[in-house]
Amino acid sequence: LYILYFFSTFCFFGPNLFGQVVVYMEDGTKIRGKIKKVTRRKVVILTEYGILQVISMDGVKKIVRGFNPVEELKKKVQKVESYDYPLPEDYLEIARFCEKYKELKKEAKKYYRKVLELDPNNGEARQKLGYIRYRGKWITKEEYRQKILKGFVKYKGRWIRRDELEKAKREEEEREKERIRKWLEWKKKQDEERKRLKKLRPLGGPGPYKKGPAGGSPHNNPKFKKIKGYVDFRKMFQDTQEDVPWSQAHVYESKYYRIKSNTKPKYIKVYAIMLDKFFEKYSKVFRYNKPLRRRLPVYIYANHRQFMQMENKPPGVGGFFQWGGGGAKVVAYHGTFGQTGNTFTVLAHECTHQFENLVLGSTSMRRTPIWIIEGLAVFFESAYYDVPHKKVIIGTIPYERLRTVKMMIRRGNYIRIKDLIRTPQPQFTAIHYAHAWSVIYWMVYTSRRNRRVFMQIWETCKRGGLTVQQLKDIIKVDFDRWEAVWKDWVMKLK
Repeated sequence: LYILYFFSTFCFFGPNLFGQVVVYMEDGTKIRGKIKKVTRRKVVILTEYGILQVISMDGVKKIVRGFNPVEELKKKVQKVESYDYPLPEDYLEIARFCEKYKELKKEAKKYYRKVLELDPNNGEARQKLGYIRYRGKWITKEEYRQKILKGFVKYKGRWIRRDELEKAKREEEEREKERIRKWLEWKKKQDEERKRLKKLRPLGGPGPYKKGPAGGSPHNNPKFKKIKGYVDFRKMFQDTQEDVPWSQAHVYESKYYRIKSNTKPKYIKVYAIMLDKFFEKYSKVFRYNKPLRRRLPVYIYANHRQFMQMENKPPGVGGFFQWGGGGAKVVAYHGTFGQTGNTFTVLAHECTHQFENLVLGSTSMRRTPIWIIEGLAVFFESAYYDVPHKKVIIGTIPYERLRTVKMMIRRGNYIRIKDLIRTPQPQFTAIHYAHAWSVIYWMVYTSRRNRRVFMQIWETCKRGGLTVQQLKDIIKVDFDRWEAVWKDWVMKLK
């Protein structure tokens, strides 16, 4: 039956299958886009958001051909050209049709010109092609400026009087000096901040610290041990014995989270404080101030072995964010992960996804490109958690990921931005994570303009996802130019 269904679908569409379609899934969801490849087991579709998605045919209910503006344009043109005497209104209707679709806007001018061939005084076509009506005649904007606006010159994309040219140049020089002065001030502050952050303790990690009597680990410093609630995290992550079986796990409710865990209660309380501080930092960065309807669920197993057994996960997984049926919950374990990670870093990463889902909603999050979702998670995963003062400090650099990006740029095999933004989730590797973080970090910490660009991107995601075309419209420059500036900045980052 499955094979019959596939071939009946293919034969029904024939060669037109490889165009704009709507894929209806068994679970009720719809995926719109252009089919790139079809086999008996899967269909590959380039979605309307610029993401290449692989869909198993087992979950496909039906495939319906969607509206294709390009094909519709061909039909309209063929119909008009079949007339013995086409009218200007016929081509005007085609040009108006082209104006409605981004992919056809360039074609619109072609048909406005055809209108003028038949009706040279057509006002709509003249205006759309940039003509100006002056004393009963249609002239181009350039002719208007050269013949009518005598004494004007073009400077920085605008027309000004010749006697104002020198003044405009002086003002531009002053503005450039002011921009340089502000940039130097910002650079000085960044250098000071970077020096300060190097002295701080990374999230749940042992260093870096200055050697000698003035520095040293806080665990060797008596004044830190006097702080109420002090915990030696080196010993904490080594203590992976179950306090109770998972069926009798403790449930602790903090201000924003409901934590279920079978590790020791004193460790659960530490996680609760840390998660609440991260929630407040998420709220500030994502500009989210709505009240929570219920606390966010977080499960923490006592050790890695139990986590793998209960959740059926391989050894390389430290935690995950689960959508759907069981609720939008984060699942992790108590202990270390990899060479430098631990429960703190895993929770910081996965709870970012949980918060993204809270802000965006399930539909918008599915339509938000994976480079934004994971780039932000790595951004928060790399934060410092100042344990004694219970503060989350963002903006720190994950040097292993930065080293990866720099090395690939030097070798010339880095991931191009135009490829990164189109990479689907199944193909998103650890190298993609590093590149995604670097783009997010670059936007947030280079300039106010880039920060505004990032916030525009995020606001667009909240309104239903982000397409490649929407990203182009927001950044207002070519992807290659955007990439060149990012690459230059990353190579200077230390």
